[in-house]
Amino acid sequence: MSQTASLYRISQSTFNMLNELGDASGFNLSMAKSSALFQGSSMGLEFILSKDKGSIATNLINQIFNPEQMLGGDDYGDSITQDEMQFYDNYENGKNNALRRQRNN
Repeated sequence: MSQTASLYRISQSTFNMLNELGDASGFNLSMAKSSALFQGSSMGLEFILSKDKGSIATNLINQIFNPEQMLGGDDYGDSITQDEMQFYDNYENGKNNALRRQRNN
């Protein structure tokens, strides 16, 4: 399972219009001036970009990856259920235990 973060650069007027709607359902990709898709760990990218930077740059990076203002809240789509996550964790733990037993023999 991997993590993906999509960031869209929009104008202030577009943000205000979407903010007035109260959700992001009115957003269309053509409204974005640019966009970026981060696959893997966006937290890792945030760490690397923030490393050895001053407080102004670190605060800006934090605002990008952890915005205080969001349109429409979090949308996890068809996110996995707790039962599915438990199944995955059990599967991975069982696979790791089998590998350890195999190495010890």
